[in-house]
Amino acid sequence: MNYFQRFEKKFFINFPQEKKIKNKFKNIFDLEFDRGYYCYSIYFDDLNFSTLRQKQEGATERHKLRLRTYFSDLNDEIKLWNLEIKSKKNNTVKKRKIEFSNQDVLYNLKKKNYSFFTNNFIESSKSYYKPVYITFYFREAFISKILPHCRMTYDKNIRCFKYDIDIIGKINIDKNYVLSPKIILLELKYSNFLPKIISNFFSHLNLDQVTFSKYVDGYEKFNSNLLNKI
Repeated sequence: MNYFQRFEKKFFINFPQEKKIKNKFKNIFDLEFDRGYYCYSIYFDDLNFSTLRQKQEGATERHKLRLRTYFSDLNDEIKLWNLEIKSKKNNTVKKRKIEFSNQDVLYNLKKKNYSFFTNNFIESSKSYYKPVYITFYFREAFISKILPHCRMTYDKNIRCFKYDIDIIGKINIDKNYVLSPKIILLELKYSNFLPKIISNFFSHLNLDQVTFSKYVDGYEKFNSNLLNKI
């Protein structure tokens, strides 16, 4: 099991701001893997949607359970998934994850053997959790050798769907956008401290920190669309 702890800050930016930020830090941050990639996540929740409600009610301590896989190309076949539990206390995030083969994931999802996933963590083993929503988006992640404790991610075209075993791995669905395609979610992820060169430049751009959850905001956006209820 892999484990790490960090702080996170989120911002909504537009394309001109994205260009300015990337240009400002081009000599400090490099594009991870030399390319962007797609993130595909399946979120779990209990029968009371406790994970959802914790976020909506502003609980300072909460957790969420998800399966996540990555595509570098839209034609890629899924080979591996990470089962992740993300615990948050104020701005501090702790994440634990376990790797599973695509074969094991699909077998247990089809059999509705959800305890195969939830029993791996004490937080999710106490209740009946099941997959409820899927999110999908394109990400560019930037890392730094100069500031190795910092990471920037740019998430675009964030979409959300109600969980259905028949759409697992399908990534060509062009609907159910959580944010306008013109809006980018920028996340700063760091341990220990956020360097002044970053915080000062973000202040210069008048960027305000936002609270945003792909699962929760995706759920709300999906259910606000009357067409999704037909």
